[in-house]
Amino acid sequence: MSPSRSKIDPAEDLASMDEPVSPLLDPRSGAPLALPSIARAVHWYDLAQLVALGEAGVIDAATAAACLRILRAADPDGGGDGPLAAEEHWHRGESLLVRELGPEGGGMLDAGRSRHDLFGVVWRIQTREALLAVLEALGSWREALLEAANRGLHTVLPDFARGEGQVTTVGHQLHGFAVAAERDHARLEAAFLSVNTSPAGAAAGVGTLFPIDRARLAALLGFDGTAANTRDALHNDAMWEAAGATAILVANLVGFADQLFTWHRLGFVDVADRSSSEGSPAPGRPAGSVLGELARLAHARTGGRAHVNHPVEDWDEQLGGQRAAFWLLRVLASVVGDLELHTSAMAEAAATSWGHLADLGAILVRERGLSWRAAHRLVAAVARRAEERAVAPRGLTADLIEDCARDLLGRPVQVASDQIERALDAAARVDRRAVLGGPSPLEMRAQITEARSRLVDERRELAVWRGRLVRVEPGLRDADRDG
Repeated sequence: MSPSRSKIDPAEDLASMDEPVSPLLDPRSGAPLALPSIARAVHWYDLAQLVALGEAGVIDAATAAACLRILRAADPDGGGDGPLAAEEHWHRGESLLVRELGPEGGGMLDAGRSRHDLFGVVWRIQTREALLAVLEALGSWREALLEAANRGLHTVLPDFARGEGQVTTVGHQLHGFAVAAERDHARLEAAFLSVNTSPAGAAAGVGTLFPIDRARLAALLGFDGTAANTRDALHNDAMWEAAGATAILVANLVGFADQLFTWHRLGFVDVADRSSSEGSPAPGRPAGSVLGELARLAHARTGGRAHVNHPVEDWDEQLGGQRAAFWLLRVLASVVGDLELHTSAMAEAAATSWGHLADLGAILVRERGLSWRAAHRLVAAVARRAEERAVAPRGLTADLIEDCARDLLGRPVQVASDQIERALDAAARVDRRAVLGGPSPLEMRAQITEARSRLVDERRELAVWRGRLVRVEPGLRDADRDG
C-alpha cells in the first residue's frame, strides 16, 4: 500500500455529495428525542408548588385541593409552548386558577417563588430528560461497539491514524472508541447529577418568607437533591456543563464517523443500506456511500453546539446538541451492527505497509543488542533504500538490512531470516503487543469483558433514574393525599 493512502481526508469528498437518500440518516426517521414540553414542566412545578403551599399552611387545605383539582383536569400542552418570552406561557396555571376561583382563591400559586426559580426548574426538567435519553442511547452505542470489537479481535489492519501504518486489529480500534464512550458516560452522568438539583423555592435568590419545604418540592419534582444556597441555585453553570459534555461526545462520534469513511475509502468496510427492501444498496448507489453521507451529516448537523452565552438562547442551543447526539448515537449503533469487513483487503494492507519495521527494530534491540536509537535509525534507512530500489515490504532481505547496517553503523547486525519473518507476520505482531491496553486478542478480550461488566452496572443506575423520572407525573396526581 502506498504511504500516500494514509493521507486520506474524510472531508475531501463530503461537500460535493448529494443530499442523503437513506432514511437511516434522516433525523426525522426513527424515535425522536422526546422531552416534556415547557408547558408540561411548568405544570408539574405548579402542582408541586400547590402541594407544598398546602402542606406548609400558606393556603388552607380546601383551597389547595380545589386548585389541584382544576390544574389536574387541565391539558398542559393544549396551548402549545409558544414563545419563551410570552408571560402567559409561564403563568398559564395561575391565570386558569384565577379565572375559576377568583383572585383570592387562585392568586396564591406564585407565593414563595419567582420567575427565576421557575425558569431554573423548567430548563432542568427538560435538560435532565435529554441527558438521560442520551445516556441510554450511549449505552446502546457502547454495547454495539463492544460486540463488534469482540468479533474483530483477530482481524488485522494497519492503523494510519499516526501516519505509520502500525498493525492493529479491528477489535482494538473499536474498543478504543468504546473507551472514549465510557468517558463520555462519566461526563454526562456528572452533568445529569448537576442538572438534576432543584432550585425550587430559591425565589429571586434570597429565598422566601413563606415556610415552604424546598426538599419536599425537590422530591415531588423528581430531583436528586436541593441546591444548598439560594443564590447559587439560580446559577446556570450546570447548563454549560451539560453542553460541554455533549459537545465532547459529539466530537468523539464525528471522529468515529470519519474513521468509518476513511476505512471505506481504503476498501476495508462497507455497510448495507437497510433502508431498501432487500437490505442492499439502492440502485446505482454503492453500499458504503452511506458512510460518506454519515460523515458529512455528522459534521453538518452537530456543528456549533457548545456555544453558551445567554440562558434562554443557550437552553435551546444546548437541547439542540443533545438532539444531535441522540440522532448520531442511534445511527452509529445501527451502522456498526451492519458493518461488512473486507478482511482480505485489511490483511493485504497490513502486509504491504512499512509499519512492521518498528517490530524489526524492537527485535534488533532485544536479540542483537542494538540501542533503540541505533535500531530506529537503521530501520528508517532500510525503508528509504527499499523504496529507492522498488523493494516491497514482503521482499525485504537480510542482505539489504546488512548493507544499510554497514553504511550506517559500520558493522553488520547479523539479522536472521526468521527475525524478518516474525517482523512481517501481522498476526504475530499483534499477539506480541500484550501490554495493558494493547491489541493482543487476549488483552482485548479481558478489556472487553470488564467494559461489559461496567456497562451493566451503569445501565442499572440509569434504570433507577429513569424510574424516578417516570414516577414524577403520577406522583403529582396523588401528592396531596400523602401523609
